[in-house]
Amino acid sequence: NGAGGAIKVSNSSGDDIFNLANINTQISASAGNNLINLDNSGLTGDVNSISLAAGDDQLTVKSSGQTTIRAGEGTNQINLGGGGSFSVSAGSGDDQVTIQDLANSTLSLGNGNNTIMAQDGKHVITTGTGNDNVTLGAGIASNINVGDGNDNVTITKTQTNSSFSVSLGAGNDSLKVNGAGGAIKVSNSSGDDIFNLANINT
Repeated sequence: NGAGGAIKVSNSSGDDIFNLANINTQISASAGNNLINLDNSGLTGDVNSISLAAGDDQLTVKSSGQTTIRAGEGTNQINLGGGGSFSVSAGSGDDQVTIQDLANSTLSLGNGNNTIMAQDGKHVITTGTGNDNVTLGAGIASNINVGDGNDNVTITKTQTNSSFSVSLGAGNDSLKVNGAGGAIKVSNSSGDDIFNLANINT
């Protein structure tokens, strides 16, 4: 349980468990089903890097600083909060990413049936082939690019200055927006798609 400083763990193998608090963290783990809990809510300006090989990993990170996560193939569960800036990439698999609080994120998820739920902030989201579900809250600006598959994208609320760009690949997709102003641009839509858009410029 730190009060600043830094820790570096490398070449960890097996089904590892990390419980870390208030410390700048750098983890590099080999294949395995890893459980990582990092709570840096007591730090400001923290910088974290987590790199994981193939496996079904579970990560929970609270940070107001910068966090980079690289997860390999597998069914990964990633929970983010604390209002920081997050960069997440993951290989093939049915991944689930949940972002709480006002945050900025860049998410790049591989092929699979991915689920993404994010609250306020700015988000850049890219997914591979699969039946993906993306749900966003009252964000300021977001760029969403879902690959081929039967995808569902829902924006639960917008703001007057919101700006969204949504690219839908091949497949029977659904886009729902409950707006309160702002604008949205939709591109690369092919298939039997359903659009339910309210109170937003298109």
